[in-house]
Amino acid sequence: VVVVVVDVNDFTPLFNETDYSDVQIAYDLDVGEVVLEVTAFDEDSGVYGDVYYRIIYTDTDASYFTIADSSSGEISLLRNFSDIESQLPKTLSFDVQCYDDGSPSLSDSVTVSVVVYDPSVTIAIFTQKIFRVEPVENAGVNTTILTLGSVSPDSSDVLVYSIVSGNDAGSFWLDSVAGILYSAVELDREVYTSYTLVVSVEIDEGGNRRKREALEDNEAEVIIEVADQNDNAPTFQSDPLVGVVSTTAMAGTVVMTISASDADEGDTITYETPVSESETYFSVMEDSGDVIVTNSLSGFSVGEFTVKASDGNYSTEVTVKIFALSMSDILIVSTDVSYAELADKADNISSYLSELTDLTVSVYTMSPHQDSSGSYNISATDIWLWAYSQTDEDMLDASDLESVLEPEQETITDYLSQWGASLTSLTPATDNDDDCTGVECFSVLEIILFVIAVFILIVAVILMVLLCRMSRCKQPNNRSARVMGSTPTPALSVTALDNPAYEHELPRARINLVTFPSSNAAAAEASANVNSSSSQEAARDDSGHSGSVSSEEMFTHL
Repeated sequence: VVVVVVDVNDFTPLFNETDYSDVQIAYDLDVGEVVLEVTAFDEDSGVYGDVYYRIIYTDTDASYFTIADSSSGEISLLRNFSDIESQLPKTLSFDVQCYDDGSPSLSDSVTVSVVVYDPSVTIAIFTQKIFRVEPVENAGVNTTILTLGSVSPDSSDVLVYSIVSGNDAGSFWLDSVAGILYSAVELDREVYTSYTLVVSVEIDEGGNRRKREALEDNEAEVIIEVADQNDNAPTFQSDPLVGVVSTTAMAGTVVMTISASDADEGDTITYETPVSESETYFSVMEDSGDVIVTNSLSGFSVGEFTVKASDGNYSTEVTVKIFALSMSDILIVSTDVSYAELADKADNISSYLSELTDLTVSVYTMSPHQDSSGSYNISATDIWLWAYSQTDEDMLDASDLESVLEPEQETITDYLSQWGASLTSLTPATDNDDDCTGVECFSVLEIILFVIAVFILIVAVILMVLLCRMSRCKQPNNRSARVMGSTPTPALSVTALDNPAYEHELPRARINLVTFPSSNAAAAEASANVNSSSSQEAARDDSGHSGSVSSEEMFTHL
């Protein structure tokens, strides 16, 4: 039995070289001449093992060349270089593809780089004036950075390469014979982000180096951009980070913003807070680092918690302390410039004073200057400061901060002069500010409740007035005897006497007050008199006569 194994197209043709970059040709080469030959192999047998070649025409560089015989791999000149003569030497790069005759066809590709030079030049020159390379940071010592390309009139010339300038830090070394640039140190992008070297090439003629009269013609620039790696953790400016808050701050109020920096380029930092007891009052926004109030701060004095900043690869933790701000912590720095001039300088002033005093000094707020009488001067500004001592791990009293800044008043004035300002006084905030009576002394919630209460009171008064008018709110007209027996009669007020509603009752009141007897017998007689008088009054009323008397007559009679 004879078994014949039939081949299938299961191997891809491969080029013998991974790249073709050491090709140099004169710009006056005749059209049709062979520039170079590329070769490839295929492990398949028969027709599947045959390899063919073609140029991939994707840009102008490939348009100068052709493969006349697809089975040979010979690349010849298709047209001359007259249009690039002024750009010499010039490197032309294009891709060549090898493929088999299978179905589907399998293929491989390789890049060919051809340096076109001017043969009339009698010295060695680089294949390009600028070389660009981007090594990754943290690459070890003696890592290959770049192989310099050059051409010379004679391929047998011995070329000598050197670094002319740009290597002051000694970060690189150049193989003077091979023209290969190596790293001399471990590259760190956070130390140097880029380098620009000037290199030169010369022909060595037995110790005498021949080069052009113009030195720059045989020189080239090597621009090295160090690629960044995420090899650094986020960092904070200080630890702990300190903030202050008023105990009347509403939920959602931003107390402070936590900010970390990262030496690595493009890293996104996020923030998170491990669960702690102080988080009942505050929360940290993941993206912005804002610390916001989450609950009522009634009874709050100081809170401490941890915040972690992460760049996705490394993380760093910091302690955050937040103190309830008291007026005894505030030092008012008065200046002679308007608020508009200093409104956006709070961070600058805080940083400067912190550096000057070796404390954490921060601007709490700024406002137009207020003198001892309470009047405001908009042409001057008060800067409200608070300070924290890293040594004592506590807030400084305003008087202590004043004693620190007082000897530095002249220095501070010099600093403020860049905005046309000078320091005029240092004043600790007084306790009177805590006992103020203005609207600013109340929280927003207290003001809202007060307004609601006043509104309800006004509505209640209006309703009472309307109800009174609708029911003809009057005193009852009781014509019966006011008092019997020996019970005293209430005194009459001037208001009651002058009120027309009581005009029919005044005579009876006069009789009772003047003729009221003290004995029981007399009481009966007085009662009769009252009844008789009432009848007479009613008769007079019916006849159109008024029975009223004036208040003056009443008091005269009494």
